[in-house]
Amino acid sequence: MKRTRKLLLVEESTAEARLVESMLSWPEPGDLEIEHVGRLSEAVGRLKLGPVDAILLDLTLPDSQGLETFMRLHVCAPDTPTLILTGNADVELGIEAVRAGAQDYLVKGQMAGDALARAIRHAMERAGVELALRRSEERYRTLVDSLQEGVCATDRRGLTTFVNPRLAELLGYPARELVGRPLSSFMSPGFTREASALIERCLAGSREQFACELVRRDGSVLQALLEISPIPPLEGKQYSGTLSGIMDVTERLRDRARIVSLSKFPAEDPNPVMRVSADGLLEFANPASASLIASWGTEVGRPVPVWSPPSPESATPTSMAWTSPRGSGSRSSCARPTRWTPSAGWRGASPTTSTTCSAS
Repeated sequence: MKRTRKLLLVEESTAEARLVESMLSWPEPGDLEIEHVGRLSEAVGRLKLGPVDAILLDLTLPDSQGLETFMRLHVCAPDTPTLILTGNADVELGIEAVRAGAQDYLVKGQMAGDALARAIRHAMERAGVELALRRSEERYRTLVDSLQEGVCATDRRGLTTFVNPRLAELLGYPARELVGRPLSSFMSPGFTREASALIERCLAGSREQFACELVRRDGSVLQALLEISPIPPLEGKQYSGTLSGIMDVTERLRDRARIVSLSKFPAEDPNPVMRVSADGLLEFANPASASLIASWGTEVGRPVPVWSPPSPESATPTSMAWTSPRGSGSRSSCARPTRWTPSAGWRGASPTTSTTCSAS
């Protein structure tokens, strides 16, 4: 069932109001419920009681005249489509009202009933589309503003047109101070030329990834990874700018450096360090182990001498002993392997273990 729309008619002249009501009753009877008030104060009071679907407003009222009439009413109902009623001498005033946010203006005496009804209906439809679009933009803006990743948009000149709060936080600037600057102005000097070339490629339709150094307001440097994409054109064929996601990877790179450093530790240890699989294969031996494994007559990838693993119940470091396969009776002891954990492996032990060994 079609919902009856509510129209608020704000018109000082009762005769003019009756004329409008008669014009709107003919094309689609019952489609509009018209409420008539003669003063701006009465219109404001009515809007406080609840929303209407459209407003038909004469700018000349007993308690308000001119563009101010629209501006005061628009504050009370910014999402409600308002059509301005003007006389022949007030066309420019109607145009000003449209620039200020009115949906349209209509000249008294120059409109038929069906044209008036159509204008009101179209104003409602346009306002509905604009409201949905505005709310969609607000949702996306809220989403972008809440990201833990910096976001930056630039125009075709490479100047920033938008930065989200996260990027402002990363760089240590108020967001307003970042807008209007080249994206490359936030980078260390060694990266600016490459950044400019990259943006040119994006404006030709390419998607790019770029690792660089960004300089904070206090002069400190952060390592960043940029994902830059072209912004599709609204009109024509040229891309209108770029959109960048900017991630701070400073801590990630530091952690990676620590891991690399730790991975070198066994190889650089002055003591023999070896890794033996659950079935007794020597998987790794550092340079300090060379003489020891030579005395055993084995090498990486081959079995180690007969060895005594820790008990299956043990999950703590222990000692192991190898018997030389040469039958010489010599033994080598390995003191306290780094870790044993119960898991799927030889007799409940982990598949591999590292040991620090000394010949005896």
